[in-house]
Amino acid sequence: MYVIGDMNADITDSKSKFGNHLREFCNNSNLILSSDALMPSDTSTYISEAWHTTSWLDHCISTADAHASLGSMSVLYGTTVSDHIPFIMSIKIDALPVLNKNININNAGKLEWSSLTEEEILGYYVRTDQSLSNIHIPRDAVICNDVNCSSVKHVNALCSVYDSIVKSLHEGSKHFCKHKQKIPNMRPGWNHYVATYHDEAREAFKTWVAAGRPRQGPVFEHKKSTTAKYKYAVPFI
Repeated sequence: MYVIGDMNADITDSKSKFGNHLREFCNNSNLILSSDALMPSDTSTYISEAWHTTSWLDHCISTADAHASLGSMSVLYGTTVSDHIPFIMSIKIDALPVLNKNININNAGKLEWSSLTEEEILGYYVRTDQSLSNIHIPRDAVICNDVNCSSVKHVNALCSVYDSIVKSLHEGSKHFCKHKQKIPNMRPGWNHYVATYHDEAREAFKTWVAAGRPRQGPVFEHKKSTTAKYKYAVPFI
């Protein structure tokens, strides 16, 4: 993930409150201030015409895997079209993490821990312990302390470990997950007191949209009136 833009945080000024906040935010959130890591400390991206000073306000924040995929970053000092100077970055596409499309946990049911017996929790522990113990840990990638590491091997190895852990936990809990059935939101009295107003408001809305969403006139007033009647009727059921 990359977050790029004008953050109004000058990291070249130690007295800059926003600059210090930006660094603190990155440290606390396990993010990397890639613009600081890849460009010189005297970089500037903003020119104040009033004070004739420069500051470094535009930045790129990255997650660790995204930062590892960055090739280079530089400021285009010769392309000043406003008070902000643009900077460019290159991304090594082959170094981007590969997502395992075979892992799909979106359709997984919810695991209600409070409803499990001690025997079931023990079963979950045994299942996951066996599968997790079979995961290969890439030692070189784990102990690498280079914040600018661009090793494709390291990136892919860490992503593979993450995918394996998620898959193990998911497979171990599938037996205990409960899928909730979607229950229609039926409210007593709807058909008798509200349905007619709802249908009228819906048709009036469609007519209003088809008319170009006017802000005045009979079509707008009709839409406004039917919506008000519908909203007034709902609380009575």
